[in-house]
Amino acid sequence: MSEITEIITRRINYHDHKVWFTTNAIKSAYSGKWKNTLYINFCKDDFPKLDHPKLISWEHYSVNQTFDYPESSLAELSWHRGLTFYEEMLHIEQNKTYVKAGCDYSHYRDEDYAKADNGKIILELEAPLLLKQFLNLVLASKGSG
Repeated sequence: MSEITEIITRRINYHDHKVWFTTNAIKSAYSGKWKNTLYINFCKDDFPKLDHPKLISWEHYSVNQTFDYPESSLAELSWHRGLTFYEEMLHIEQNKTYVKAGCDYSHYRDEDYAKADNGKIILELEAPLLLKQFLNLVLASKGSG
């Protein structure tokens, strides 16, 4: 039996900036509580001068990668209680690496977020602010190279 009873994923595309944001709202079968997450997604190759996190470890026969994301420039964005997730996925057909980085709303004192699917409001309120900060970060990284 699954621990999850419901998953709702939402997406907002910013095609002009080559970035998209996603939220996941996941309802637990056991507690009935929701876990809400927010991610920025982009092709790493589109932002080569950005200070991407360093790979710390990788299990060669697995997809498990560990990155030093708290030390990257992405951690400077105003994530809800900090950046808590970073992954890179290689798209073999395109030979491109895609980044997914974000945060969750499941911390101590986040009880209000656990009561419902808040993905829509999180996406509408947080994505525009994070996009603006991300674009400023990209501009700053171009000037430093």
